[in-house]
Amino acid sequence: MLPMRPIAASLKNARLSRKRGTFPDHQLVRVDGDTVRFNQPIVINEVCLNCHGPSVGLKPGLKTLLDELYPDDKFRDFQVGDLRGAFRAEIKDDVPE
Repeated sequence: MLPMRPIAASLKNARLSRKRGTFPDHQLVRVDGDTVRFNQPIVINEVCLNCHGPSVGLKPGLKTLLDELYPDDKFRDFQVGDLRGAFRAEIKDDVPE
């Protein structure tokens, strides 16, 4: 399990960028001598709203299905442009030269 501190920092930076009207496409950070971390914000777009948009706007059958499959789901009521989360990967640069 990856520590939450770098993820939280990445999301905080993405939120601050969003407030300034920009959004970083992705971020590469060298963690140490042989590890690179890739971060990319997940921004809500129109197609995401089919499942993650306002609960009152979901198709009735879909809302019922989502409620059954994900009874504790709190990932609704987003709007286009909202920050949903981030993709993150750490890559070891251990290829011999």
